[in-house]
Amino acid sequence: MVSSEKKPVTSDVTIRVLAALPFIPVVYFVFKGGMISALLCLAITAVMSFEASSIPRHTIKHPFAIAQWLMVMAPAILILLPSSIHETMPPSYLLGMMIVGLAYTAKDISAKILMAFLAASVFSLVSIILIDEGVKWLILAVATIIATDTGAYFGGRRFGGPKLAPMISPSKTWSGAICGMIAGGLAGYSAGYILGFSPAVAGLVSILIADLSIGGDLLESWFKRRHNVKDSGRILPGHGGFLDRFDGFLLTLPLLNLALIFGLGKG
Repeated sequence: MVSSEKKPVTSDVTIRVLAALPFIPVVYFVFKGGMISALLCLAITAVMSFEASSIPRHTIKHPFAIAQWLMVMAPAILILLPSSIHETMPPSYLLGMMIVGLAYTAKDISAKILMAFLAASVFSLVSIILIDEGVKWLILAVATIIATDTGAYFGGRRFGGPKLAPMISPSKTWSGAICGMIAGGLAGYSAGYILGFSPAVAGLVSILIADLSIGGDLLESWFKRRHNVKDSGRILPGHGGFLDRFDGFLLTLPLLNLALIFGLGKG
């Protein structure tokens, strides 16, 4: 979702595409599933959590930023430990402990909220990859989120119009959100059909994921706006930081993980 201002986008799109090319092999290994997939996801989310903990520099001292980073990563790392440890203290309990601990390392409410969602997202991502049929659901989610982001980007540029949340992100428009949800819903439904999911489940999940991915975008925008930061980083030309690129997963993955835990993957 982007500004409604009518301006050339060719060069911006070219930069975005070129910056995304190195992720093609990463996506391949992630979709293969297993331990390598989980470790790659941990590497990406490690950068995201470090970006998130580094943005509010005036409210979080450096040692606290490191503590936050460790707390975000710990639950996902613990999933990879031997199952005997999980039997003693289930990862879900450890996740809860880490999220509660964030309240003591962040002085700003926006940092507490974002880091808590990031911790839950990291945990959920690794959990989804390591369960049966999890990678298929991750493919559906990724297809939906990418299409939502792309549809919102071009829809907002093309149609402009009223702002979606001017106090949070002045550049986002209702036209972009609507185009994003349509594109995401169609992409997710198509991916679900190819992967063998029932039409009803694929359609419902895709619409929900598209909606939540827009919510994750707004959550990160709210966080950055509170701290007067435009981008979470500069590592990805045309995108900003990893947190800017993957903010659509912040709300999506925890819900998808819960759905799979309660048996959605058996449908």
